[in-house]
Amino acid sequence: MGNIYGIKANTSSQNSKQQLSKGKTKAKTEKKKKKEKEKEKESGNEREREKERKKRKNKKKRQKRKERHAKNIPEYRKRKFSTQEKPKLEDNKEESQEMKRKRNNTNSGNDEQGKKAPKRKVAVMFGYRGTGYHGLQIQYGELVHLKTIELDLVNAFAKIGAISEQNKNDIKKVGWSRAGRTDKGVHAARQYVVFKMLMIDTEEKIVELVNKELPEYIRVWGIQKVPKKFCAQRRCNYREYQFLLPTFLLTEKNYPTEESKVLKEEKRILFENFTEEALNFYNEQILSQFIGTNNYHNYTKGIRYNQEKAKRYIIKMVANKPITLNGQKWILIEITGQAFLIHQIRKMITMSVAVMRGCITLEQFQDSFTESKYSLSIIPGIGLLLDRVVYESYNTSESAQEKGTIHFNHMNQKIDTFKMKHIFSHVAQIEQNEHSFYNWLKLFYKYPIQKI
Repeated sequence: MGNIYGIKANTSSQNSKQQLSKGKTKAKTEKKKKKEKEKEKESGNEREREKERKKRKNKKKRQKRKERHAKNIPEYRKRKFSTQEKPKLEDNKEESQEMKRKRNNTNSGNDEQGKKAPKRKVAVMFGYRGTGYHGLQIQYGELVHLKTIELDLVNAFAKIGAISEQNKNDIKKVGWSRAGRTDKGVHAARQYVVFKMLMIDTEEKIVELVNKELPEYIRVWGIQKVPKKFCAQRRCNYREYQFLLPTFLLTEKNYPTEESKVLKEEKRILFENFTEEALNFYNEQILSQFIGTNNYHNYTKGIRYNQEKAKRYIIKMVANKPITLNGQKWILIEITGQAFLIHQIRKMITMSVAVMRGCITLEQFQDSFTESKYSLSIIPGIGLLLDRVVYESYNTSESAQEKGTIHFNHMNQKIDTFKMKHIFSHVAQIEQNEHSFYNWLKLFYKYPIQKI
């Protein structure tokens, strides 16, 4: 019996212990639940407070934005109809037309406030005299101080509002591209740049406004709308250059020193004067050698014979009859090609002068297109002129039918007058005052063309 009671006592004590432990666990879980609920409430309140803070911030931002935009809103949009309701267009057509007229006036004017002129990609045709400029292309960074044609052009367009002040200092933002770069002192008659222009007025009016801001030796001839992806350089088919050369460089007289002699082994006619016979010889025997595809590694810098880009195709190279400028005879050499290397044309003229004067034989001249290496000096660039850039394939495309062709043929007479007044006469005057070509001839004999 004692054993039985002892067992019962033990079992009851165990049950009581289990009940106590269960009660403790329940109390702990309830406390945890309470704490979790309190945390949820706190986190919920925190989220709500965060939302309220964000709302206040956004409200402040909107208010600042409104204040900022309010400064640029035209007067006709600031009017508030406090006493009467805003009139509908159907009810008051006269009022709506008046508002449209004022809107157009503000958009077409040169007032920065409220101006929202449409932006269009256009090709701008212009000419310039390169004397005193470090080439066409605008420079940035350490070379920003250099005077360039594009710098004057961009500043002029910015003054009339066709380029914004923000984009003026970085023309890449307006998709700027040029048909071709010209070196220091080189001129152009029909050059092109393409960019996204703010159309503040009609094309004719913009041309008139920008020419007022430019010097007389830089002229914009016309503006033509082009497709959005149009590139002035890639779409160009070929370029026409001209070189104004004094005829005394092509005759055997006027040697600068007594030591200079004509090569004895050269068997050809030597001309004392640049006659018609001399002109025919120059065209048929010398300049015709450049026509076609040749390797011009000797006529540029930094290019080897085996490089593909050394090959260039010349369509035309011919000298016209002499003309008289400032009492001196000059010939105008026309060079047409797809694309030219740096200094290529000027070194081609140097070689033609060397052959014509008998300093280089015709065999050596032809050898310059092979692997042989020759040292060629660079004739002064004052006589070089980019005369025309031709977009032949584009002008026959559907885009040109929609937007318009790029040629400006109706401006030819005006451009020819500009060339004669501001370029050809200027080149002749420089030679008369500074003797640029004659001084170069002295160096030409001091450092003759040699096979390396």
